[in-house]
Amino acid sequence: MSPIEFWTMAYALTTIIIMVIVGASAWWAKGQLEEVKRARQLDCLTTLSEKWSSDLIREARRITDAAGANFDEIWKTLETESSEDYFKLAALANFFEDLAILEKEGQITFEQVSDRFGPALTYYHGVLAGIIAEHQKEDARVLENFDALAKRIEETTTS
Repeated sequence: MSPIEFWTMAYALTTIIIMVIVGASAWWAKGQLEEVKRARQLDCLTTLSEKWSSDLIREARRITDAAGANFDEIWKTLETESSEDYFKLAALANFFEDLAILEKEGQITFEQVSDRFGPALTYYHGVLAGIIAEHQKEDARVLENFDALAKRIEETTTS
């Protein structure tokens, strides 16, 4: 074997080894990125669960549940008076809007939202549907993400 053939083979072998190393590194990096994404989602879900259990949201849920069939009327009265309870109810609606935005932006998955918050989300969407529709007449963007996510969850649970 001539020196030129030897060095040509050595360079070819080195190129193959480098390509294998680069490929393995890319595969490992992809796995690390997926792990970071899962950790971020878990952190996000933990934060959402803490917010869901916060005094503010628990009080808003209590007010909403106590209102029953009179919810729309009570909301309008509280809104007109700029009552502290109105802002609690708005915080509940905004919680679901934030949740829907996080799902829309890919920070958490639809399955995670549906599994953890699906029943509550669809229940409170049903309670707030009249208020959402009324406010969307003035501005279609009001709670649009919450509205869309609730409808998607309802579609998947009824299919």
